Amino acid sequence: MENEKHFKLLKGDSIEIDGVKLYRIEATRDIPRIHIGKGEKGGYVEKEDNLSGDAWIGGNAKVYGNAQVYNRAVVFGNAEIFENAKVFGEARVYDDAKVFGNATVRGDCSVSERAKVFEDVEIYENADIYGGAKVFGHAIILGNAQVYDNAEVCGEAQVFGNAEVFDYAEVYGEVQIGGNAMISENAHVCGNTRINDFVYLLNRAYVGSNDDFCHFVGFGSENRNTTFFKTKNGDIFVVCGCFRGTLKEFIREVKETHEDNKFAKEYLLMVELVKVKFNL
Repeated sequence: MENEKHFKLLKGDSIEIDGVKLYRIEATRDIPRIHIGKGEKGGYVEKEDNLSGDAWIGGNAKVYGNAQVYNRAVVFGNAEIFENAKVFGEARVYDDAKVFGNATVRGDCSVSERAKVFEDVEIYENADIYGGAKVFGHAIILGNAQVYDNAEVCGEAQVFGNAEVFDYAEVYGEVQIGGNAMISENAHVCGNTRINDFVYLLNRAYVGSNDDFCHFVGFGSENRNTTFFKTKNGDIFVVCGCFRGTLKEFIREVKETHEDNKFAKEYLLMVELVKVKFNL
């Protein structure tokens, strides 16, 4: 069925974008998997080559230029796919999202809300890009990774595994972020940094290499994950369970909470290692 043309252009129902005429499509057969019936109207394309396979463009979505939507991909809402972008596999692009440039969106991933994916980006597997997020350059997002809110991922950066980049975080350079890492708030991660496990970078984190952060697993009363990292102004910030604060605040909290017990000793030994690592 994927080789059988499943739509037609409605020459009497067209719009223009930047001087390019787009035509609304109409299904010429049923597409049961997405509940589209024969005769149902869809979104807009510039030409028949914009849509093929068993894919569909619905709502007021627009696909034009040399963009292609194919296989079993679905584009709907007010989404726009243009220039040389490709959306295929089981991918979904919807709401007010835009995919353009030479970007590729494939697999079972989604791009939604106000997100923009452009230039030479690749989004695949089960990745989700949403909110007002921007992914551009030669970035690659895959696995179950998520980029959302107003976060930006660009350059040669890769985000994979179950990692999340959100809030106003910026990830660029040749960074690789995987595992269950979370990059949030106003954090900046760049250079050749490699981040994995349960590393949490937030607040005003400014990490330009692996020398700018460290991570401990399985210490304290709850076997917590504890991350120490540099901020833009050179301070050391700590994330440990619900605790968020500077290194000095962390030391004070440990002493007040644990006094001189085993857990206090564990945490304070971490602090001594951190001082060595960061030349404090």
